[in-house]
Amino acid sequence: MRGRSGTSRTRDDQCTTDLTGSDLGGRALTSGVYCFPASEAKLTGTLVLDAKGDARAVFIFQIGLAFSTATTSRVQLVGGAVECNVFWQVGSSATIGGASTTSGNILAATSITLGAGVLVDGRALALNGAVTMDTSDVTVAACP
Repeated sequence: MRGRSGTSRTRDDQCTTDLTGSDLGGRALTSGVYCFPASEAKLTGTLVLDAKGDARAVFIFQIGLAFSTATTSRVQLVGGAVECNVFWQVGSSATIGGASTTSGNILAATSITLGAGVLVDGRALALNGAVTMDTSDVTVAACP
């Protein structure tokens, strides 16, 4: 993998923190690989992703099963974090609750459902099914 400066670098995408059974809401996380190996992940409330001043900070969420957010949930990027470096790897389907705001690239094996009024700063990609949107907005950033 090439970094922004063109130099070679490697990215270790091994799980650094197992969050099985945890709600992502109310947490502030720094860059890393967060996993839910054989479970689903839920977000109720606000999840803060803090790059600590490093615009190249990467946040990876490896979710073995489904990913869902409650209505009005929010993923907030601070400290220079950018949506291009946030990845939600979902083993089955992702459901983003109505009026929620999320950031990053949602990569689901099956399908993605974006409820009414959802705002996604990033991408929503489903491998084997549909991406269903109900008056939702997806803003795709220009990633280098």
